[in-house]
Amino acid sequence: MYLALGWYDRRLAHNCTHPVLVTHKFIVDRLWQPDLYFVNSKFAYLQEVTTPNFMVIVYPDGLIFKSMRLDVTLSCMMDLQRFPMDKQECPLIIQSCMLYHFFFCFVFSWEHLN
Repeated sequence: MYLALGWYDRRLAHNCTHPVLVTHKFIVDRLWQPDLYFVNSKFAYLQEVTTPNFMVIVYPDGLIFKSMRLDVTLSCMMDLQRFPMDKQECPLIIQSCMLYHFFFCFVFSWEHLN
């Protein structure tokens, strides 16, 4: 799964004319990041074939964009009474560990890739 997150941290606003690409995990680990987790996951991990598979960009106005490739295995109830002529759906439930809904909101968008 490809997950892209965006949030503002005004402390990281800068005067450069271009966004700054952060490539060192050491630096990324010290940034504040939303503490999201997948409620109904059995396993979830960042893909790390040769190096951790993520990208972080800091824009001049303090917008931080982070994208990463994850492998997620979900757990959900299935109704197999009509198998194999059925259709199953398994929701992906994302929540925050620490923050309550009145502090922030999630805005989800999907793009179909060809």
